[in-house]
Amino acid sequence: MDNTQHSSHTIKERITTRDSNMELLRIVATLLILVVHANYFSQGSPQWECFTQNTYYSIWMVLCQSLSIVCVNLFVLISGWFGIKPRLKGFFNFIFQCLFYSTAIYITALLWGFSDLTFKGIAQVLYATKLGWFIKAYIGLYILSPVLNLFIEHSSKRVYEIVLIVFFIFQSTYGWLGNAYFFNEGYSTHSFIGLYLLARYIRIYKPRFSQLPKSIDLLTYIGISLIVTTLIVSLPIIGEGWGNLARVAKAIYNRHHYLFDYLAPTVIISSVALLLFFSKLNIQSKLINWSAASSFSAYLTHANPNITPYYTTAVLYFYATYSLPVAILYTGLMILGIYLASTLIDQIRIVAWNYISRRV
Repeated sequence: MDNTQHSSHTIKERITTRDSNMELLRIVATLLILVVHANYFSQGSPQWECFTQNTYYSIWMVLCQSLSIVCVNLFVLISGWFGIKPRLKGFFNFIFQCLFYSTAIYITALLWGFSDLTFKGIAQVLYATKLGWFIKAYIGLYILSPVLNLFIEHSSKRVYEIVLIVFFIFQSTYGWLGNAYFFNEGYSTHSFIGLYLLARYIRIYKPRFSQLPKSIDLLTYIGISLIVTTLIVSLPIIGEGWGNLARVAKAIYNRHHYLFDYLAPTVIISSVALLLFFSKLNIQSKLINWSAASSFSAYLTHANPNITPYYTTAVLYFYATYSLPVAILYTGLMILGIYLASTLIDQIRIVAWNYISRRV
């Protein structure tokens, strides 16, 4: 082992404490997931014609997607920032948390008559369907984490950098542009591996770009979001006056979702910038830490197949019934309400797990 490797071990031993600034980022990432699901997921992307018929709504949709699409990447980057320390107890705690909500919600739906007892319903409880992709992708990352951690610990800085560069070139070429199935637009363990390794590298080796003032990090995140938004909305707004080129502009616009893939370089850079911004904040709060410990419950609740249709219906109702500012306000209040309710309900899950874990 060379001196660089020894240095990385020393640093690794010093960075085990979780501060409230990063726990706050975990909360923000959760809220942004709910925002993403209230945006393109529920309403679809604005059609070309919508920009002339409902300009402000369309611009808001694109801007909102640009700012919030970092959500999933942030979760994985946070895991890489602290490093996954695989233990059976931790693994089963994660599984218990997922099954607690899927089972409780399914039983509640059965009792209230919102769902029927079917093999498909039971399969959804066990996440044995196409739904719940994040859970399955994260489990894959968790299982592979011992191997990834060994690579991190025993590789030199140069080898680590080469692997990262080659990985992201390969991912951008064949995953983002080439639509390789195993990357699945970022909905996969493969993409999680790259994010995990990237965050560990930044935390251990502290490259120059990570040492910039936090204001630069925040401006990078906001700036990329504004640039992406401007590029997308300018196509239908300006493109209508381009004559024959309008057809080309429309064809490009119809593929703008590429800029909102989790694999998109702009999304990855924005995610890292926001991670670095929060890492440089100095916050200590028991309330933040307490809330962050239950933040994943909001995802498990609203993304459940028995809840999602009602979530989507509520969002569509707000935007169809009220003015844009009021619809945004009501959607935001609903998101906050879901987060707070899920956090409180999660205290039951925590008590149940503590009881079970002490007796196993």
